[in-house]
Amino acid sequence: MTQPSSNFKEELYQRLPQLYRTKDNGDLRNYLSSVGGFLDEMYANLGQRLADNFPDNPAPVPEGEVQGLACQEWLLPYFADLLDLELLSPHQEGKREEIANAIRWRQRKGTLSVLEDIAEALAGIEIEVQEAWQRVARTPRVDMPLRSAKDWGYKQEPDSASTICARHPALDACVIDFRLPSAAVKDESFSGARLTRFDGKQVWWRQASLHGVPCHPNSFDDQSKRVVDFRTTDYQQGYFSPKNILFFIPPDAGFFPSDAQGYNWGNLGNDVAVVHDQENRVITYRNRSLDTQNFLPIKIRRIIELGKGGNEFAPDYYTYRFEGLHLDNSVIVHSGRIEFYRCAIRKVSIHSIDKQTAVLTARSCLFKSIAVARGRVDLEYCTVLEKTLAQALYASGSIFIDIVHRDHHSDEPPELGGVRYARLPPDQKLTQPTFRTNHISTERVAFYSSSFGERSCAVLHPLADEYFLSGAGEGGELGAYHGLFIVARQRALLEKVKHYLPVGFKAVLVPDEYLLSAPI
Repeated sequence: MTQPSSNFKEELYQRLPQLYRTKDNGDLRNYLSSVGGFLDEMYANLGQRLADNFPDNPAPVPEGEVQGLACQEWLLPYFADLLDLELLSPHQEGKREEIANAIRWRQRKGTLSVLEDIAEALAGIEIEVQEAWQRVARTPRVDMPLRSAKDWGYKQEPDSASTICARHPALDACVIDFRLPSAAVKDESFSGARLTRFDGKQVWWRQASLHGVPCHPNSFDDQSKRVVDFRTTDYQQGYFSPKNILFFIPPDAGFFPSDAQGYNWGNLGNDVAVVHDQENRVITYRNRSLDTQNFLPIKIRRIIELGKGGNEFAPDYYTYRFEGLHLDNSVIVHSGRIEFYRCAIRKVSIHSIDKQTAVLTARSCLFKSIAVARGRVDLEYCTVLEKTLAQALYASGSIFIDIVHRDHHSDEPPELGGVRYARLPPDQKLTQPTFRTNHISTERVAFYSSSFGERSCAVLHPLADEYFLSGAGEGGELGAYHGLFIVARQRALLEKVKHYLPVGFKAVLVPDEYLLSAPI
């Protein structure tokens, strides 16, 4: 539905004849403004009352138009109860998809198409689904007719003298034909082609040379036959069993998708809202699309220097807040405090002096390094790839790849603070009695990438230790992507499809980086 919009405060006044507006000393405008304000509130309430009848996500709208209203989140469990539905998605959009599609999914229960729909709705990413029994080597049967070669992308049926006759795509051949490569190829003309989104780009593709040498072993376009794998199924083995359904998933981009919009510091575009609150001395730089369905990632280049006009090292000059941005260079704060929310920051260096009140506060952020030599740092669900320097540190649900220390010339821990539900390196010193730790792991962390700026940097790999995948205080994942529910969405997917699989079948997630590269 369309977003209700009105401005009765102004419209009532503008509808008056010009004569009355010319003679008005302001009292008439104020009176109509108060009446219009009441009408605005009533109009908004009626619009929300109408939207509360529809639990699904609002339809996407073109850029620049107002997003439609959605029902209030607290109503979703009531809709689910009416449909006898268990909501498993960890985020609001996924819950709405579960409710909106509940009946349609039940009608197609057990089919590959519904499994793919469920997986993409809950995980929020493109997924390829395969039946593992089709990848298992089996004996050809004489009485089984061959499907037409045209069903597999060939332009015509091979005759008995054709060189491809023995390589007919419908044959249950278990020996690889080393004369041909096998991979997904772009093909918009083939009626049986599949439409898949590869890193944001939709491409029609088909499988070429089913019996050929796999170009990408163990990926979604590897169609070679295997013997049954009797090992316990995990993210590396046990895929090829007649009772498995394989869900090939691409690594999440994290803070570094390929379609980020870039701006230089000092020349920010309209996609970044800059709000000055002079009364509270707060300056906010916010990605306008943050927390919306059409999130647009934004990268800001060049060094950012803040607080140069104030007294050097003074913590109460200004508070600078960044929300939903990728800061690709150093951030230097000469005076004042800084706050980050859902940001990626290459390096932050703060000169302000204050070990009692935080000069750096961050939630759901990724840092390459932090340097706060004489101040307090508060981190919640953050990941730091290199060293963290702070005089006082309070951290929860965070991952520190390198040591936490308080001085450039020593490895001693911060003077004050504490770290809980977090990861610290094995060589971290903890001799300071005023610096406490609780529920700490020193296990190695498995990321898709550890290089700041690369796609999937600091995104936890499914092979990571269980503590990192569910060790936060409320059971979520540790680190910068806690609020994006990357691991929680994947686990909700596996739990949800259990109710839609054929009896005795099992869902298996297979990480596949080749789903990021479109076929050519």
